Amino acid sequence: MKKLPYAIANFLTIREEDYLYIHRTSYIRTLENMSAKSFLFVRPRRFGKSLWLNVLSRYYDLALKDRFEMLFGDLDIGQNPTLLRNSYFVMTWNFSRIDPRGAADDIARRMNEAFNNIIELFLLNYSQYLTCAVKIRTQAINTLENLLVAISRSSGKLYLLVDEYDNFTNEVMASDEKTYKGLVQKEGPLKTLFKGLKDLMKTER
Repeated sequence: MKKLPYAIANFLTIREEDYLYIHRTSYIRTLENMSAKSFLFVRPRRFGKSLWLNVLSRYYDLALKDRFEMLFGDLDIGQNPTLLRNSYFVMTWNFSRIDPRGAADDIARRMNEAFNNIIELFLLNYSQYLTCAVKIRTQAINTLENLLVAISRSSGKLYLLVDEYDNFTNEVMASDEKTYKGLVQKEGPLKTLFKGLKDLMKTER
């Protein structure tokens, strides 16, 4: 009998350690057939959103091309993969890494530090594919813009996944409504971050 992957949202771990995995990988084709370039998955907590994002990250990651058969070979999408499999640089911005307590400025600083750290790890993981240096800026959105330039010079594209955003903002709102408004209203750091992402999406890279 296979082990149950309770509280495990890492698809790689589930497949490598032979946990039970009830998949819906055929929906990857559904996503690709939609005209949108960005998607919002709205489901209750503990309904597998993080695992689904992790599945997508493993499917599209160009660095995992040699492991595709092991990860997906016996699943629906592995039997008939799409042309986009293993064709992206993949990055996940996980808001669960950010402490939601404190003033808006403190949260903004931790947010930028967390995402800059993710970008630095990304650069290490993909060092063999990237030839241009990427300067780390104070604002993570500016660092991301520099990264996109480097990726474009490699003829690649970035697949960006954002996880736990809803839980993060709900925790801030529950603890201090004033701080929450400071993050999301006017030129608050969280609103500025997502405005920056939207602006970067306008340019094909």
